[in-house]
Amino acid sequence: MVSSSWAAWLPAVVFGIFGLLIGSFLNVVIYRLPKMLERQWIVEYAEITGNAAPEAGAPFNLLVPRSHCTKCGHLGFCVETYDNSEEKE
Repeated sequence: MVSSSWAAWLPAVVFGIFGLLIGSFLNVVIYRLPKMLERQWIVEYAEITGNAAPEAGAPFNLLVPRSHCTKCGHLGFCVETYDNSEEKE
């Protein structure tokens, strides 16, 4: 009976990991899609009104720029450690 106990929690682990992956992708889409559309609308508006289109700047899509730490700029996942033994003044 002990050898079959993994069958009870294995689907939950697999679906949990799958859910985390889907949720992470949706988080990126929800954050970046409005910004991408806004950039596109500004360029289209400039074309319609005859104004000069703004500079393209750095690319901004679902792949670029990569995720980074807002404090240190490290790409990817960043975990800062804090020393709580010293009191800060």
